[in-house]
Amino acid sequence: MLTTDKKIFGRKIEATSLLEKGWDIQHPRDCPRVVLLHGPPGSGKRTLLELISRQLWEEPGAYPAALFSNLHFKYPGRVETAARILLESGISPRFPQVRPTFPKLPAPEAIRGSRPLPPLYQQAEFASLPEQEPTGSHGYESLTRHFLDGLLPWVKSIPLPVPAARFRIIFLLADFDQFPAAFQTWVGTSLARALNQNVELPPQVYLLSGMESWEEGKQADPWMLPPAAFTQSPIQPLGREACAEWLMACGRPVENADHLLEETDGMPGRIAELLNGSFTPDISTEDTTDNWDRLSARQRRWLHAAALLEPVSLEGLSVILGRTEGSSAFDWLYRKAALPGLSAFPLDGQSRISITEQARRQIIERSGQKVPILHQSFKERARLHAEVRRKVPAADARARLRQLVALQPFVVSTIQEILPPHE
Repeated sequence: MLTTDKKIFGRKIEATSLLEKGWDIQHPRDCPRVVLLHGPPGSGKRTLLELISRQLWEEPGAYPAALFSNLHFKYPGRVETAARILLESGISPRFPQVRPTFPKLPAPEAIRGSRPLPPLYQQAEFASLPEQEPTGSHGYESLTRHFLDGLLPWVKSIPLPVPAARFRIIFLLADFDQFPAAFQTWVGTSLARALNQNVELPPQVYLLSGMESWEEGKQADPWMLPPAAFTQSPIQPLGREACAEWLMACGRPVENADHLLEETDGMPGRIAELLNGSFTPDISTEDTTDNWDRLSARQRRWLHAAALLEPVSLEGLSVILGRTEGSSAFDWLYRKAALPGLSAFPLDGQSRISITEQARRQIIERSGQKVPILHQSFKERARLHAEVRRKVPAADARARLRQLVALQPFVVSTIQEILPPHE
């Protein structure tokens, strides 16, 4: 199997660039700094955040930081539990969900000089975290308060060998858009505001990853920060040189770099699957579920979205996946897919895609099991799209509506305010 290290080909410069954005804080109004790394599944967002985590650990002189991360645990189901695990991820081994591939807090000898300090989780203040699950905003405030009680004395005790102005508190939050809205709101309001308002703490940096960019005007919710504090960075596909490095590391002919790049679009996840022999572009066996694991993550995502739409359309896929990825998904479904239960044909001068009910059920069932959080998000977007089509049957009217309503998919209450009900 390929190691994670192979996926960092062509990413080191990108990781350094993102780190520099977190440390390049010129004015207090820019704090906390929020950097969003966005791109489709399989583009290497998590790997890039892991590389940043490693770089923070290996270069404490250049990037001194207290690091908290959700890279090494899976979302446990409850928002409150996720909050607790995040806050203790860098400082306590108590939770079995935490698998620290890279240490989260700088070691005493690495950054604090010769005088060792006790780990943060051993501080009496932090050890007093309530055992009961918090509920609602009061519970979140309690979590944040206890977290501050432990973090403050720890930060004050660090004799930094570098200028204190360089020290940061870093949160690496992978797949941030897949967490429930309540968790996102807690991070962007209770936690971020409490840390930022405490003058005794160093600046905070939130490096987030997500599938889509923030639409203009939406970044203020829930962070409520000035635009200067936000940076968006689309993750770039790997180039030919990185593909050649990957082939060489796997003992494959580097002459195939151009073909590898064309077949995978430079997506690290697809490169890994292809070189592991688990990726097949066109498949034609008897059962849709038998083919599922042989598809790339991106293709599974496209089928997932298509199965929730009736009819399958470019418009619907664009609502669920975003305009750019929706177009790519429709093109692949129409031209390349050879899965049982899926057919493509021209009708009335337009390209049509059809999915049988059996295939639809199989895809939805598998998606619900494998990616339950994403499945719920896709279902809600598909439901809203169906409601919009019912109320606004004309495609050109829906196109005009997109120019009036910034949110994708459209909020039905807003539609009702703009247009009269369709009889």
